[in-house]
Amino acid sequence: MLKTWSLRIIMWQSNPKCWCVLEFGKNKQCTIVQRSFRRIHHTNKLSYKSILEWCNNFIERKGHSGCPGVPENVIERVRDNYLRSPKKSKRRCSQKLQLLQRTVCKILCKCLRFTPDKLQLVHQLYCKFYLIVQELMENYPDLLSKIIFSDEAPFHLSGKMNKHSVRIWGTQRNEFERKSPKVNVFCAVTERAVYEPFFFEGLSITGSTVALMFAG
Repeated sequence: MLKTWSLRIIMWQSNPKCWCVLEFGKNKQCTIVQRSFRRIHHTNKLSYKSILEWCNNFIERKGHSGCPGVPENVIERVRDNYLRSPKKSKRRCSQKLQLLQRTVCKILCKCLRFTPDKLQLVHQLYCKFYLIVQELMENYPDLLSKIIFSDEAPFHLSGKMNKHSVRIWGTQRNEFERKSPKVNVFCAVTERAVYEPFFFEGLSITGSTVALMFAG
């Protein structure tokens, strides 16, 4: 008996609503719940309305705490919306369906189990490629010294950048001119050396451009 009473006190201290719901389920009388509440907490701040409201919420939600669940028709609306347009953002979906953005996010992540994925383009590798590389490694022990790892990047003088990886938050929409002046930067690294960045104003870097650069 003492153990049960101690457990009730612990539950009341952690969540008084749970304690009141359990007491009402046991006695079915709000008066007894109020007396027990007053005896433990020494206060009368517990009304009939609060007790009945907590019990009704517990029955309607089937014991689940937190925010109410999302209706099935709303989940289906979001599902159909993204099946027709998978690239649509959460903001546009919330505006179209007249829902809160956090509700759309909850439906996508918790209800539908959708995950955001960014499309990437990759080169397909064939079995023939593996055989060629293996043959080169066997015939040329110093193959690594003959490989050059390089990359290039354009820098626009207007401040334009890759819109797919950068988000600018502000009160005004930013605008950039098309085909603005730019500087192409090229850099390479080998087994023995690092080739310093080379700058090309307004020119696209091609194979012939790189050959002339290394020749010079």
